[in-house]
Amino acid sequence: MLHNKLQQQNSSFTELVHFVKDAKDKSGEKFFPSFGTLASYLLVTDLEYAQCAPMPTVDKMGSMVWTLRKGVRNGLEKLGYLVKSEVEVVLSFEKVYCFLDQDKHFSRIKEGCVFNGIMLEHSLCKLSQDTVLERVFRKKKT
Repeated sequence: MLHNKLQQQNSSFTELVHFVKDAKDKSGEKFFPSFGTLASYLLVTDLEYAQCAPMPTVDKMGSMVWTLRKGVRNGLEKLGYLVKSEVEVVLSFEKVYCFLDQDKHFSRIKEGCVFNGIMLEHSLCKLSQDTVLERVFRKKKT
């Protein structure tokens, strides 16, 4: 069933995430009963890295960040961006992506890794759990 959906060239990244989350077998049971939006997203990102699913655009990744309602929004907020609405999250995600994509110092890092919206989402999620920024900002205030 998933294989058939992946073969459809017009399925977007977001459509695949929702398909995995909501897919049912012939008897009407969930095909992936323990998969919510996050697990479905992670599976489709793995499929994208395996070149079996399409890469989402940066704005679609921003919308996915809003949909997931997980740590990425905290990461953006730690960086000082607004995250109260989907529009704010999408614009904030795009701004961070564009900054990193154009930053000359970050270009050396990009040479050694895959830089795309998925990688940025994962990185911002890790940032949301990190306390380095709090320590840096605390030192600047004193």
